[in-house]
Amino acid sequence: MRGTSTSIRPTIILAIFATLAAMSTGPAAAQTESVLYSFGQNNEYWGPYFPPVVGPGGTLYGTIVFDDNAYQLAPSGGGTWNEALIANLPSPGSSPDGAQLAIDSVGNLYGVTSSGGEFNGGTVFELSPGPAGWTETILHSFSYNGKDGNNPEAGLILDSVGNLYGTTAFGGGSGAMCGTGQNGCGTVFELSPIAGKGWKETILHRFLDKDEDGEIPEGTLVIDAAGNLYGTTSEGGYSWGVVFELTPADGGWREKILHRFSYFNSGADGKSPSAGLVLDANGNLFGTTSGGGVFAKGTAFEVSPTANGVWLEKTIHNFGNGVNGSPSILGDGLVVDSADNLYGTTWNGGSYHNGDVFELSPSANGSWTEKILHSFEGSKSSDGATPYTGLVFGPSGTLYGVTYFGGTYDAGTVFEIIP
Repeated sequence: MRGTSTSIRPTIILAIFATLAAMSTGPAAAQTESVLYSFGQNNEYWGPYFPPVVGPGGTLYGTIVFDDNAYQLAPSGGGTWNEALIANLPSPGSSPDGAQLAIDSVGNLYGVTSSGGEFNGGTVFELSPGPAGWTETILHSFSYNGKDGNNPEAGLILDSVGNLYGTTAFGGGSGAMCGTGQNGCGTVFELSPIAGKGWKETILHRFLDKDEDGEIPEGTLVIDAAGNLYGTTSEGGYSWGVVFELTPADGGWREKILHRFSYFNSGADGKSPSAGLVLDANGNLFGTTSGGGVFAKGTAFEVSPTANGVWLEKTIHNFGNGVNGSPSILGDGLVVDSADNLYGTTWNGGSYHNGDVFELSPSANGSWTEKILHSFEGSKSSDGATPYTGLVFGPSGTLYGVTYFGGTYDAGTVFEIIP
């Protein structure tokens, strides 16, 4: 079911700049890690959860959770980077903890807040660059009432014509009380631009209060060339969560459960896939679970299509052996390069137990080999600590990520890994 991959995941960068088309590279050799920026100077904001998105000229854009800010980090030559705030995020929105920003072909940024907005159920916002700076527009406010979702915790993706897709962890109007949410177990939604009339929201799927459906989607979606959406739920499905597909059909969308992480094998194939998926060029999906597996610290898995329409799941790595920690639990779990190598982070592994960056490489016999590319040392060495989310590719195959702690001021970092 495997072949030679020729492109990286078609996620939020579907409509992005041509300069980023060269992100996929071959296998990583010896890696060099550098801290590009340490948050917390002069009591500055702190706490990045999610990796930045890469914009024109290699500028990085990201969000800070507790200070409700968006920032840019621009390369200035000689290996130095200049950081600046570009927006105080939505007021009355709050908590921009919805994974990395999405960026379109003209440099507009899109993101979510998990709370706030007109109805206090969270928002979708746009940040647009201009001569006088950045302009913020709230595109949609979610509500706890009715059949709209609430509490969007995953990032957004763009399709080739500018439609936005995302999930809400709760809501949807089923009447079920999932976790701390109200009136539903989450939704998948689409926001479509209407010339001169703002944006229209369409609910593509409501996760129902039924054992067979998933509950609480927290990871970012991925979209294939045919427009099918794939994602995970961290609970439900009469299991420890599910992998699902949404396919356009008959004027609506049809859900198909591709895999259930079963209660009945004690989580041997993983529990609670809270991070999103990555898609290779052959249509195989890869992801991580936050628990379960041989060492009860989580797994990396592959879900692959077969000729008869059945999808097969395979555990390709069990986390927790030796110094290997648990995979990062937010946003996007993995990225894939042109040689089908997978890259990700653990939030508590590595030689210093402050997290690490790892590579998983496939072999001809179907097995996978893990390599630790970097172990975070923590604030004592000005290195980062505790990456809660995965990585993104930059130009020439550079990997970028963030740590929640560590750095010069122990308030988090933006880092890069260069082959």
